[in-house]
Amino acid sequence: MLLPLLSSPVAAEAPASPASAALAPPIAIEEVAGNESEMHYVDPQLRPYPGGEAENHNFLVDRLIAAKETYADNYADLPQTHLEYERELTRGMRGGDVAALRARLGLGAGDRFDEALGEAVSRYRDLHGLEAGNTADRELIDSLNRGAAHYLALLDRNIERARAIPQDLPARFVFVDVAAQRLSMFDGEREVDAMKAIVGKRAMPTPALAAYIRRAEVNPYWNLPSDLIQTGVARRAAAQGAGYLRRAGYQVLSDYNEDARLLDPRGVDWRAVMQGEDDVRVVQKPGPYNAMGDVKFMFPNHLGIYLHDTPHTQLFDRDSRLFSAGCVRLEDAARLGRWLFGSDVVSSSEDPAHEVPLAEPVALFITYLTAWPEENGRVFRPDIYGRDAVDDEGAPMRIAAAG
Repeated sequence: MLLPLLSSPVAAEAPASPASAALAPPIAIEEVAGNESEMHYVDPQLRPYPGGEAENHNFLVDRLIAAKETYADNYADLPQTHLEYERELTRGMRGGDVAALRARLGLGAGDRFDEALGEAVSRYRDLHGLEAGNTADRELIDSLNRGAAHYLALLDRNIERARAIPQDLPARFVFVDVAAQRLSMFDGEREVDAMKAIVGKRAMPTPALAAYIRRAEVNPYWNLPSDLIQTGVARRAAAQGAGYLRRAGYQVLSDYNEDARLLDPRGVDWRAVMQGEDDVRVVQKPGPYNAMGDVKFMFPNHLGIYLHDTPHTQLFDRDSRLFSAGCVRLEDAARLGRWLFGSDVVSSSEDPAHEVPLAEPVALFITYLTAWPEENGRVFRPDIYGRDAVDDEGAPMRIAAAG
């Protein structure tokens, strides 16, 4: 007897295919991402115009170029002298190290940490994404010692990333900035709403891609990626037995074909699965503990990436939200659904994994910007995947994502 999942036309981690086609095994993100910063154009219509990305200008590029010009005006002509860290400097302190810091920030002669120096330090910290305050600690000194060339090179790198997004942006689009761990909804060049997002772990980074969101799936199943089955589910099943699978709502299937058989988990050699000697398919049934939550938004792609709800809402309270296997978890999936569909996403069927098509596909861009001018004055963000290394002269160095 076939499960409802197997007759459904959607297998989220598998490449898009007709309902009658066999389901391919989920693709582990790190096996397909290649150059982590490369944009994957799932829908070719979303590529920049022919002629290369170098001349591409969209409003994102324009804002970053303006931010670079402002940064150069404010910091490039300051003395790029190396500062020795001797102590944490605070308001009212005096000394040669205070005089060196004043000179480095372009203030007048003197050796006193006065109000003007405190304001200059506070502005620098805010702009560079350091912890807010007006003290000169090791974090600030290390940042100053990287020099203006370093930060101008980071702005250049992010301009390059922004050029991968087309010149003529759609009237409405969804924008996910992985580095900021944030999803935005745009009408033209105006951000009309935004929410927190959970993105991929460092070992399973969320890739950059451009695609059209075409449908929602209500009460979804979750097809677990093969690497999570091997490293997570199999290990726990071997240690805790079939009860673990039952409590988690997992079903075990023989393979990824349409006629896959439902297996008794007690008959599976989970240690062989752990060691990669055997392979099974594991799905999680819809319900309150399903990792996909109540809804996922589909843009069929070869990377197995989608936007989805989550039952683990407590994770959004954290500043760093690198917890997923590559997909993007949403702080408020229902709110995104209302913006996409114009009303709540409601299924007309009680069946699980019921699809609700969008009348008009909506463009989605997932990118990675570690520099962006924000309203609060901040420009630079943490490089969560370690893609922004530059050499001593400020030139970018290409490195693999940390894992």
